Amino acid sequence: MQTRCPQCGTLYDIDRAMLRQAGGLARCYNCGTVFNGLRSRHEGQTGATSPLVRSSIPAPDTGSSRELPFEVPEDLPELQASDRVDLQPRDTLHPAAQVRLPWWQKLLFALLILALLAQLAWIQREQWIHHPVVAQACTWLHCPDHRAARPDLFSVIQRDMQATPGTPPALRLRLRLRNDADHPLPLPRLQLSLLDANGSIVARRSLAPQEYLPATWSGPSIALAGEVIAIELSLQDPGPRVRGYVFDFV
Repeated sequence: MQTRCPQCGTLYDIDRAMLRQAGGLARCYNCGTVFNGLRSRHEGQTGATSPLVRSSIPAPDTGSSRELPFEVPEDLPELQASDRVDLQPRDTLHPAAQVRLPWWQKLLFALLILALLAQLAWIQREQWIHHPVVAQACTWLHCPDHRAARPDLFSVIQRDMQATPGTPPALRLRLRLRNDADHPLPLPRLQLSLLDANGSIVARRSLAPQEYLPATWSGPSIALAGEVIAIELSLQDPGPRVRGYVFDFV
């Protein structure tokens, strides 16, 4: 429906249901007068005498007028008539300002995230450091090995020692050891004890992985899970007293 301000004659296009909810009261945006829109409704043609303006409905009040809680400047420009609908409570006249962080705060935030990820990786290192892909990458990159040695998880699956003729006489040792763990482990030291007929030690030698690994070995001294390593060594023969030998991993 249409209603007209009885004070200044401004014509408004207003919703009848909303007007009834407000008790029939409406405020004129042109002169500020609060009037009864139902009593001042207009039945003529739109735009015949004055521009058509959409109006909002004030909350019901007991009086015929309401005062603004602030002063209105005298030189305030007049609002132009528009056929657009009123603003909804969720609408805003201006877009919300975007908060922009300075570059040093962004850098600090990124460093904190990296530190947190590094800490989590260190806490969970026992779960990912034994992964075959990580072990293979460390083999290529020659990573230093900081894992604890577990000689008890290695076993001898084949061994053989024979005397070879020559001057001086020598002993040829063939040995196959296996990593029985489900993850890579550093190779242990190999201790060889030569025994006489009574089981007494005639000679003993401890060999580091670098001493017993084949010359073609490359990368760190690490045995993958279930890996079998073949060793062949030539040792000096201590004489006819030797009747047996024992291997230990230390």
